[in-house]
Amino acid sequence: MSKEIFSYSKLGVFEQCRFKYKLNYIDKHFIHDDSLATDFGTLIHYIEETMARKIQNNEPLDSKELISLLYNIKLESKYDKVYGVTTLQEKYPDEWNEKDKSDRTYQDKINFYINEGMFRLYDYLMRHPNLEIIGIEQEFNVEIEGYVFHGFIDRVFRDKVTGEIFIEDIKTWPKPAEQKELTTPLQFVLYNLAAQELYNATPDMISCAYELPLCDMKQPAGTKGYMTRGTNKIKKLLGELGEELEFKPSPSPLCHWCVYSKTYPKQPEEAKRLCPYFSHWKPDKKDFSVEYDWMGRVQHDAILAQFIENELHPKEVITIKPVNVNLANKDRYFILRRS
Repeated sequence: MSKEIFSYSKLGVFEQCRFKYKLNYIDKHFIHDDSLATDFGTLIHYIEETMARKIQNNEPLDSKELISLLYNIKLESKYDKVYGVTTLQEKYPDEWNEKDKSDRTYQDKINFYINEGMFRLYDYLMRHPNLEIIGIEQEFNVEIEGYVFHGFIDRVFRDKVTGEIFIEDIKTWPKPAEQKELTTPLQFVLYNLAAQELYNATPDMISCAYELPLCDMKQPAGTKGYMTRGTNKIKKLLGELGEELEFKPSPSPLCHWCVYSKTYPKQPEEAKRLCPYFSHWKPDKKDFSVEYDWMGRVQHDAILAQFIENELHPKEVITIKPVNVNLANKDRYFILRRS
């Protein structure tokens, strides 16, 4: 019997919202959603991978050539889509010049990347001549509790003297992660387990960090004991997944970025009317109420049917103030709904 192929992102969805997991991986509503953040991250990863391969192959680094690639690359294949700055500006004209929570536009980020971030890898290796690149988009498979986790590690270095292994995951975050996110990063737990097998290393020989080219820094991740804590947490989540029957939703501000939520500004048509349990929270309106409360799987079909009916045939809400009603000088209102 073949073992189920899993991924860190799939486990992350289950941890974040089990109803979203059901919609995606059980009901098979696989919905592709283009976004500037995703396309921008893909572009930076592509440039970083190109840089790493040139360094690994002792090829010269031509800044003009790399900047031209950054702006003009347009790669569209069955498995990969990489768009350069020029295409992204055309594809997302409004968002490109909007400032984010770091008070920077995407053009600001590109300018920063060219001036500060693009050659960070080269400079890092010049400062650490004892390191060599041994993995670029390193593929791996790790088995835990009967599940085979498949993935890719962005970059792996080895100290030629001590044999230590250094793992990097590239993130285009506008600012560093909060400390609480660094104590037990499950992604690096999987990377550590993979590195042990791939490079015949012991856990204490492996260090992990986020490479943040838009912050001009590396951010070490995984505090003491994170491998034990993280492995136990992964096993716990997998155990719960194996026994899961309800798939209860977890509405939160994250709904605003979920394709299944009506509050997602760019919700694709094929994602609409699938989830009635979303939070009403928006960046400009901190409303934590939800559209429908979860009442168990037994009530789900009826709730979903009502949600779909209301979406397809919105009902007008009429407020009627009755005349000659005196209840301690308080007005009384009735709400009627009609088609």
